[in-house]
Amino acid sequence: MQVLTFSLNSIDFGIPLDDVNSIEVCTRVINIPGAPPNIRGIMRLHGSIVPVYSLAAKFAYGDQKIENIVAVGMGGMKIGLEVGKVKQILEVESRDIIPMPQIMNATQNWFHDVASCKKELIVLISVEDLFTLEERQSIRKMIEDSSKNEGE
Repeated sequence: MQVLTFSLNSIDFGIPLDDVNSIEVCTRVINIPGAPPNIRGIMRLHGSIVPVYSLAAKFAYGDQKIENIVAVGMGGMKIGLEVGKVKQILEVESRDIIPMPQIMNATQNWFHDVASCKKELIVLISVEDLFTLEERQSIRKMIEDSSKNEGE
């Protein structure tokens, strides 16, 4: 499996490359009043309006230096994830993927596995499990509202 790795709060994370649409340099994000807590706002990406989601807020890391936005697909929607800095794309063998300890997985169900590569641990994020039902609904509404506003 190929994994896009990035750092956030001095921790290495990974997202399966199949979930990644593009890697962007952090650009202007427009804050939207009343947006859900983890939604930083919206940005224009390849002609579309895309919600931008703060992993630092989701993981309770506080303010972080954000250098990249990783556009991912989730449930037919495109979402930009703020990450510290994209590092590299790694080929991870299935034998190097270890289940997340049960105590961690019970409270944070978006981390299922850890990849062990070159004596480093990479926390693998499940994009599908990252967002709550309420967040999915809010994101879908933001996308629909942005699309309507662009058409006017």
